[in-house]
Amino acid sequence: MYSAPAILFFHTGQFPRYLQRTLESARFFNPESRIILVTDRRPNLGWIRGEVVAPGDLVHPLLPEFHRRYEHISGLKVAAEKLFLERWFYVDRLLEREGLDEAIYLDSDCALFAPAHNLFRFAPPGSPVCSKCGGPAVTFLRNRINRFLEFILERYMDEPFLAEWRARSNAAIAKGGLDNLGDMVFLELFANSGGGAMYSNDTPAGHMDHCINIADGLAVRHRRKGRVRKRIFWEVENETLVPYFETPAGERVRALAIHFQDRAKRLIGRFNPVPAGSGWPSAWRRAFYNRQQNWVG
Repeated sequence: MYSAPAILFFHTGQFPRYLQRTLESARFFNPESRIILVTDRRPNLGWIRGEVVAPGDLVHPLLPEFHRRYEHISGLKVAAEKLFLERWFYVDRLLEREGLDEAIYLDSDCALFAPAHNLFRFAPPGSPVCSKCGGPAVTFLRNRINRFLEFILERYMDEPFLAEWRARSNAAIAKGGLDNLGDMVFLELFANSGGGAMYSNDTPAGHMDHCINIADGLAVRHRRKGRVRKRIFWEVENETLVPYFETPAGERVRALAIHFQDRAKRLIGRFNPVPAGSGWPSAWRRAFYNRQQNWVG
């Protein structure tokens, strides 16, 4: 019997090494949670007591209507942008099928470093509860999110809304940028409508990162072409590697989750191996990861 919130992942296509490691980190810090991966592949997750569910087993009655109404207003490829929205239909069906009262959805490149039940304390009422700007990397779910799905379908019938976003997206693309109508927009709009909610990334327990490539008022490492990446400082606590961010004033802030986007995926390691420990001493691994985050581009 599981007593903690479930942890959900959704990933299609090739099963990358970084996903194995984010699954492993979620299990290490959440020994009492169900970990469920929705995927079109058949990986063996027995080593972390993980469950695998195929998208075909989560047929949602609203998904055909979404396919009929969807309009691609984005500079991203159609398949990618559409899939970002489709995943929430599969997640809602999973919540219903498994009777999950509380769950945390994690992007496949987001590593969790805290117990899920502790993080739920900082999630305001609502479902889904996302990060600022609709960031979905760590999303809190309660019971169902069918109202959110209905909200998406309603917006695709709102012609003035769609016309505004066509103009925004086209203007951004013309300037070499992106302003996409995707799930982040819908999550933020739904939260602002009172249906869902957004949590504060800064909590009394630490910082829930929604993108490692955005400073969020924390110390960063400057990279090429004006890009930045939050600095990570690893410490060993009770034989466990735990990450910290740092403020510009030098105050350490516990990292509760880190969203290793884009090239930063290469920073995702076997920080706390499951089920067996590493042959390398904790102090050696700490030194390696502290050095690694400074030399990967």
